[in-house]
Amino acid sequence: MTTTEAKRRDRAALEAELRAAGATIKGAAVRCPFHDDRHPSGSIYADGDGIWRFKCNAASCGFGGDLYDVRARATGRDIKDILRDENPRSASPRSESRERVFATLDEVRAAISTAGHIEAEYGYDNPHVPNRPDMIVFRLRTPEGKSFRQASPAPYKPGWVLRAPKKPWPLYNRSAILDAKDAIVVEGEKCVEALKSIGIAAVTTSPCGAGKGRHADWRILAGKRVFLWPDADDVGRQHMKEVMQIIETLDPAPEIHLIEPTDLDLIDHEDAADLIAMCHKTGEDVVAVIDRACALSKTFSISSGLRERIEDTISGKWSDVAWPWPKLTRLSRALLPQTVTILCGTPGAAKSFFLFKSLIAWQEAGIPWACLALEEDRVYHLHRVMAIRERNVDLLDPEFQKSNPDIVRAAYERQRLFLDAFGKRLWDAPVEPLSLDMVTSWVRDRAREGNRIVAVDPVTAAAASEKAWVADAKFITAVKSIVRSRDCSLILVTHPKKGARMIGLDDLAGGASYQRLSQSILWLERLQTTENAVILGPLGRFETPIKHKLHLCKTRNGRGHGLSLAFEIDWPTLSFQEYGVIADE
Repeated sequence: MTTTEAKRRDRAALEAELRAAGATIKGAAVRCPFHDDRHPSGSIYADGDGIWRFKCNAASCGFGGDLYDVRARATGRDIKDILRDENPRSASPRSESRERVFATLDEVRAAISTAGHIEAEYGYDNPHVPNRPDMIVFRLRTPEGKSFRQASPAPYKPGWVLRAPKKPWPLYNRSAILDAKDAIVVEGEKCVEALKSIGIAAVTTSPCGAGKGRHADWRILAGKRVFLWPDADDVGRQHMKEVMQIIETLDPAPEIHLIEPTDLDLIDHEDAADLIAMCHKTGEDVVAVIDRACALSKTFSISSGLRERIEDTISGKWSDVAWPWPKLTRLSRALLPQTVTILCGTPGAAKSFFLFKSLIAWQEAGIPWACLALEEDRVYHLHRVMAIRERNVDLLDPEFQKSNPDIVRAAYERQRLFLDAFGKRLWDAPVEPLSLDMVTSWVRDRAREGNRIVAVDPVTAAAASEKAWVADAKFITAVKSIVRSRDCSLILVTHPKKGARMIGLDDLAGGASYQRLSQSILWLERLQTTENAVILGPLGRFETPIKHKLHLCKTRNGRGHGLSLAFEIDWPTLSFQEYGVIADE
């Protein structure tokens, strides 16, 4: 038995892969890591061959497979590359010759039906080769829920094999859309057949569900008017966004329209088939309803994203969150949507104090945020929040608390409601170190909840990896994708490299991936001795003693790149004052 086969028969290996992807597992119940799964909709089971598999039963997802399928989905890699890395010696020209070839489709159906009842069969017709589908998709009902299997013509010999053909995969219902001027793209063959049943023929979908659009051949849509109809959920909308990005590059370019599911009164993962069923119940003319939704659809082109961004900026929908310090806000624009900001500084530079002063201001302003504090527990941080809000550092002194119990108790009572609300947004340090994959899952969950600011303090407290540069690159790429899809901002608190003596991008922990893929890098420096700094003020230059500098090492969205701001902390009142830009020496 190969290493690959042994792992596929190991339940623990599948569970480890699911957890690495962000799943939560309790017994056989699994919170699927590939969609916003608030109530566990996945399960783990062993198939007839003893291979452990995961299956998500949510209608909006439907993902299923063994541990290698999970790894491929989580990393965005092709399953063939995953298997080649796992068992490189097995990749040989002879491996395909051992693949079972079924002489007829009846033999294929008999083999597939051992896994469950075949509910539907979808042939991916080839307009140029009648009666010879390029692929057939079987929808099964198994004890674990809905499942899919693919079959395709065997290469180099007559018959069929139980797998999809080589990429790019064909679109469904190509014969009907080949000569059509207009076409509707939906998610799933079931929706295509539902629309065909009411007389809308020019409908298509890509195989294998959401997230696989990049594997399909979309060229047949070139030059057409195309209506993209997502399912009514985040997964469906993201899938159609990816399809849009693919087909907008076709030549000639199609005219692209996006149907909004809410214009059809669709909610909670509902799709075209659900709409038709609802209209049949109410007696409403479903074709007229779809025509109205098409008329209301937005038109998109390659540059339409910029147009939408401009309009959102003018209306205020697209705007940055303000720091508690106006010059930092204006010069960095570090908290625009879809941004990653690195906050760096040596131990003792007051990075966490800087961050928590900001979190307090955002809480007071009603801006939703979430923070993962990896070094201390919630009580530790709430104690400091209370002292900051009371502007009294003595509240942190145990001797002062013993000597002044009434003062401390009164301070707590004044701040109790705020602390309760603040604490709900604060996740404290776990007993065991979190891996970067676990931190990624936490960021994904908080972004899905609608938090505008997500922070990790410090990201360097995550469990170390043997190949840190690989783990860092994977992490920063993953979280950047999350904030882009959710229009939120991420703050990662970090440290300089061990032994670093300079302040600059090359001295940042996390290596090249952090400095290259983040939009903003702020470096907080605590000076060894008080310095007299010349500040550029609104009325001219003035000189003041300072103990802290905030270096704007990178400000991709702002104009402050390379500048330094003077700050001073008044420790008795725990205030953090921004003086302004430090003049060039």
